[in-house]
Amino acid sequence: MVVLACTLIVIYIRTRNWLDSNFPLIFYFGMVGYAASLDERFPPYLVYVGLALGGLLRFEFMSPNFTRAIKFCEYGVLAAFFYFTAEGFIRF
Repeated sequence: MVVLACTLIVIYIRTRNWLDSNFPLIFYFGMVGYAASLDERFPPYLVYVGLALGGLLRFEFMSPNFTRAIKFCEYGVLAAFFYFTAEGFIRF
């Protein structure tokens, strides 16, 4: 439940366009440990892609169109986080 809540917080931060927030990076570093402990259920490469995209958004100054494309890719990663963590709670 904590991972789902934090994922929703990161989605809220990104939709509000607060690119200078450090919470997404802290979230991704926490997800590295979470993915390492659940390697058969949660793909760790997904976390590394999210960490790279989050760091790119936080520390780089890009054109608005490129920033929008990176945010779109990060939304895909966050949706996958939501899917993989909600899968344990909701059995389809």
